[in-house]
Amino acid sequence: MTTTPPPARADVAIIGAGPVGLLIALLLGRRGWQVEVLERQATAYGRPRAVHLDHEAARILQHAGIMDDLAPQTEVMDSYLWRNAGGTALLWLDGAPEVPTVSGWPASTMFHQPDLERLLAEAVSRQPGVRVRMGHDVRDVVAGPVSGAVSGTVNGPVSGTAAGESVSVQADGPGGARAQVRARWVIGSTSRTASRRPSQSSTTAQQTERGR
Repeated sequence: MTTTPPPARADVAIIGAGPVGLLIALLLGRRGWQVEVLERQATAYGRPRAVHLDHEAARILQHAGIMDDLAPQTEVMDSYLWRNAGGTALLWLDGAPEVPTVSGWPASTMFHQPDLERLLAEAVSRQPGVRVRMGHDVRDVVAGPVSGAVSGTVNGPVSGTAAGESVSVQADGPGGARAQVRARWVIGSTSRTASRRPSQSSTTAQQTERGR
């Protein structure tokens, strides 16, 4: 029988180690928060999905200490034209490169997502209070005291106490090993998480934290 080891403790558990999840982990870690990041992929994906950021995103990355290293690998966008295979224009965007912004960064910038994720991962690795666990597929988020094996799945009923001082994030790790993180806050920063239907206990956990 597969058992769950004692849970790790954290202030915040983050589901997803993409740019958003890593950026949040970095900012929280620099403020002294204990953070656990769970990512279902065993390694970072090597191809870009996002390719554009605006000046406000650049300002946030500058605050995180990332943008100065990323900027030399980016290109200011003057326009963006999408065509189909037949050459028909589908979408055109004006990058407004000459328009000044309040942040001082260009209004639109093109970037290579793996470069950004690499810089974020390197910065996060230097934060002693942040741990990133690759190859951990989150299966459930449960409010209240939880012990023993995983009590259910996101797409089915979940047992356990709905009220409590923390939330349990339960995941399948490498080789099917189960992992559990207990945290006061849980942040879902992956589209796969957003597509799942939250369990009753998960909803209660969110309401519990909003009421604090």
